[in-house]
Amino acid sequence: NQFEFSINNYLNLFRIVVTRAHIFCHYAHPECNEGSPLSNCRSPHLRRQQKVARGDSSRELRMTVLKHLSKLKQTMNIIFKILKYTFFIAFLFSLVSLAALYGAINKVSSPAAVELEVQEGSSVKDIAQLLKEQRVVKTPHVFRFWIKVNGWENKMHAGVYHFEKGVSLSQVARKLYFGDVIVDRFQIIEGKTLQDVARSLAANQEFGGKSFAEDFLSLAYDKTFLESLGLKNVPSLEGYLLADTYKINRPKTAKSFITQIYSVFQKRYEPLLQARARNMKMSVHQVLTLASIVEKETGVAEERPVIAGVFLNRLQRGMLLQSDPTIIYGLKQYDGNIRKKDITDPHPFNTYVHAGLPLGPICSVGKEAIEAVLAPAKTQFLYFVSKNDGSHYFSSTLTEHLRAVHKYQIEYFRKQKK
Repeated sequence: NQFEFSINNYLNLFRIVVTRAHIFCHYAHPECNEGSPLSNCRSPHLRRQQKVARGDSSRELRMTVLKHLSKLKQTMNIIFKILKYTFFIAFLFSLVSLAALYGAINKVSSPAAVELEVQEGSSVKDIAQLLKEQRVVKTPHVFRFWIKVNGWENKMHAGVYHFEKGVSLSQVARKLYFGDVIVDRFQIIEGKTLQDVARSLAANQEFGGKSFAEDFLSLAYDKTFLESLGLKNVPSLEGYLLADTYKINRPKTAKSFITQIYSVFQKRYEPLLQARARNMKMSVHQVLTLASIVEKETGVAEERPVIAGVFLNRLQRGMLLQSDPTIIYGLKQYDGNIRKKDITDPHPFNTYVHAGLPLGPICSVGKEAIEAVLAPAKTQFLYFVSKNDGSHYFSSTLTEHLRAVHKYQIEYFRKQKK
């Protein structure tokens, strides 16, 4: 209706223009003055002819216009139909695409449970390819698109992940974004050596078992690897993996295991330890070495500062430390007894043979042993001997010490044999 109304308006306007044009004469007649208005022509015949001509021209023009407008209307109808169907097809295609995308993100699920490791520094493309290879996701390009849409490109966390069977792509992406990695607990006990730690790792099948433990020991004595950690001129990692219960992202390699545990020492203890060791005119390595001896010698926690004080007193006087645990640490075989030949064994950790501190720590140390070295008891004691109940008898002179040895060692074991 609006379209027909517009046509009628156009025709009325055209009729007015034509009528106005014919009011003025643009051509002359003998009976009309040149340029005079048509109404002033004195020739009735001419005026009738002109009137008929005007009517015919107007009808012809109207028919032509209507014909063209009709064609235009038909053309517009065809265009409208094409556009309508085009938009309809595009809309259907969009719906299908959105449905497929939604299905790929939320419905398509992994066929089996998978455990995999995302390496530090991996790109979204690398992660998508890894997920495809492990059959966690089927469409890596959709995974990358979903990560980009959410703005998570540089926010994926490294670590070992466990993906349950049936997990969707969106759930996988969220797990990686929030860093929902597998976290394990691993305990290093005070006084335990690298060999003890390796045995614990070998028994832990989640870490890889025996091969994992072998790799651990290999790296623990590898000078190139130690230097990469910033440990120069040290014989091994002994003493640098502090005694503690660690919560770590499940390691797939021994290198990852060591790096995570050593980083705790670097971040939590080393800065403070350096400052306090400097005040005592000692290096961090020396503090850890002496703390390891204190750790091995202590049976009663309250005695740690006193034992540390004894060893520091002996060092200041240039006396041999003569610590039994340092003999044992360097022995290739130890059956529970220290023999005379063991006391004179020249291995670099034997403080009965070598003056000063041994080459390095002899075990893992706890915070209390380190604190005992940094804040030792102020005492004149130079000797101590075990009382066979975990505690010690402390002496300031050799004479007093020998009496204590006779009482708590010689007489005690003589009675045990009876």
